[in-house]
Amino acid sequence: GEQADALRWRQAGLNERQELALAYLLDKGRITNREYQSLCPDVSPETIRRDLADLVQKDLLLKIGEKRATYYIFK
Repeated sequence: GEQADALRWRQAGLNERQELALAYLLDKGRITNREYQSLCPDVSPETIRRDLADLVQKDLLLKIGEKRATYYIFK
């Protein structure tokens, strides 16, 4: 369930932004770089990119597509 997900994310050492992104994903099923950026408007694009790459590296997300068409789904 969602409680279990949240627990697993916390154990993965995610930051609040990343938890926001995953909550968005639970709701929408996918997230783009731009959508993440609008969730966290005060954050630099570089940080957004790093956050997403980190989620992929932690085996939580799968990166689909290339360049502007890129989006992320749960692994």
